[in-house]
Amino acid sequence: MIKVLPTWLEADEVEEVVLTDWNSSNPFVYPHEKLRIIRVTNVDYWSSPQAFNLSARFCNENTDRIAKLDADFKIQCPSIFTDIDLQEGEFISSGLDREQGRGFIYVYKEDFWKVHGFDERMWGYGDDDTDMWRRFTRLGLKLKYFPYQGKMKHLPHKEQADKSMHGVNTYIAYHDPWNSSMPLLGVSNLVQENVNTISCEIYRDPKHDELLYTKEEDGV
Repeated sequence: MIKVLPTWLEADEVEEVVLTDWNSSNPFVYPHEKLRIIRVTNVDYWSSPQAFNLSARFCNENTDRIAKLDADFKIQCPSIFTDIDLQEGEFISSGLDREQGRGFIYVYKEDFWKVHGFDERMWGYGDDDTDMWRRFTRLGLKLKYFPYQGKMKHLPHKEQADKSMHGVNTYIAYHDPWNSSMPLLGVSNLVQENVNTISCEIYRDPKHDELLYTKEEDGV
């Protein structure tokens, strides 16, 4: 994170960066006027959709566009968001090729919440991005590809992602698509720890876990 964060903060048109610290053993600290850190303190699992949605919920209410980047993406060209030129009715990604920017989505915030954000029933990694693309398309948004060579780079690292839930995540997304009738994470016990860090606890809807565990037991 420390290798890529400065490039995010220095990019043109970026007014704020919101990070979710998912109960890390060493709390992430990085004082910066553009940075907001949301630290979740009561979890023992990983869910990238839950973490990304939480960041989106805490972003500035006046923000009209949001970009989702995985923590291993370094911005090489500060003008990337100007060059992309996102228009209404579009969302930006680069498809399934990890080396060409998979893990990056750029969209109007209003459209992000029209599809209710990422599917929070998903755990670990796997199918969260592609599921969101499908729901954006159903909403009527046009997928706009953008050439990332020389503008954004996926930093190589030892593979540590837990993809054991990929099949379960895919089943859930097709079986019962995520929509606005489904409750988002509950958030409680908010504490302002320092000038740019808020700690909190989260709780999930039991119905989400029931579907997840049922399909895991079925061996999907």
